[in-house]
Amino acid sequence: MTLAEELSDLAHIVSAMTMQAGAVRLRLKQDQTTEREMLTLIEGAGREAVEELRRMMTSAQLLEEGQLKSGGPLKP
Repeated sequence: MTLAEELSDLAHIVSAMTMQAGAVRLRLKQDQTTEREMLTLIEGAGREAVEELRRMMTSAQLLEEGQLKSGGPLKP
């Protein structure tokens, strides 16, 4: 399995975790504000992680295809 494929699998896992946190958040009672805030933070962090994984996946694909040289930092 290539690095890009591994990153894609990881992005799917993080995305599923993010969706599960959102589903739990929607089932909270009105007075569970602390829990709601925590789950909102988890969702945001999950979305950011998936975006970064997708950027890394694109770079890995380009490296594997020889269209990108290694050694430089990944930029958004």
